[in-house]
Amino acid sequence: MKNKIKYYIIIDIKGNHLLISRIYFNKLKLKMIQINALYNND
Repeated sequence: MKNKIKYYIIIDIKGNHLLISRIYFNKLKLKMIQINALYNND
């Protein structure tokens, strides 16, 4: 079975659209949570 890499489109605080793979998504998960927290508190 082939492993398909899923891509995520992420919008950061500045409104930039980032297209990243699942691997990078997992690596950036903590950073994303922090960014989302800052965004929600703003």
